[in-house]
Amino acid sequence: MQVGGVGSGRSSCIRRRATTEDFHKLDLRYLVRSGLLEVGQISSIRWAPGGKVNGGITLRALSGVVELDYRVRKLGRECERKQYSINLVTTASNLGGSRLWFECPNASCRKRAAILYGGETFVCRKCRNLAYPSQCLPRWERAMLKADRIRDRLNWKPGIFNRTSLEKPKGMHWKTYEQLISRYCALANEGFDGLKDLIGYGRDKS
Repeated sequence: MQVGGVGSGRSSCIRRRATTEDFHKLDLRYLVRSGLLEVGQISSIRWAPGGKVNGGITLRALSGVVELDYRVRKLGRECERKQYSINLVTTASNLGGSRLWFECPNASCRKRAAILYGGETFVCRKCRNLAYPSQCLPRWERAMLKADRIRDRLNWKPGIFNRTSLEKPKGMHWKTYEQLISRYCALANEGFDGLKDLIGYGRDKS
């Protein structure tokens, strides 16, 4: 698991509010896939963006609980050892079976989360007051990203400048297809308008 860098400042949001890419992440899905939540398992996790280690924790899995052990350094002070437990909770899945979650260790929160974000303690995104990187993009750029997700569902090549197709994907209901086309057109137009404003296309140069 690695922490990425902050963007290049395309939006004031990046300067005003930290994003999920600025903090160490403890991703429950990664832990499950890697077998690190098997009862009795003790593991070390390191974060190394760009190949340089800048943080790590020791994790011990128990029944319904995961214990964290790591050190944090406060400004002008010695490293402080942090040891605490995070509860694991299970909910029923809509498709059958069950899904595992962290319970945010913040006593005033205790909400379920798939990812916790580091600091002095690991807490959920809302407790850390983090934005997603896409939230810091201009509205027209977010529209283009959403349009690309629709293109993917329609089996189209990514990018609103690429060709579209009138062929409905096999197995997709006509109503769904028509709704996606309508939504895509609105998003693509918003993206085009934003690009035109960005480059000054159509402005009166007199």
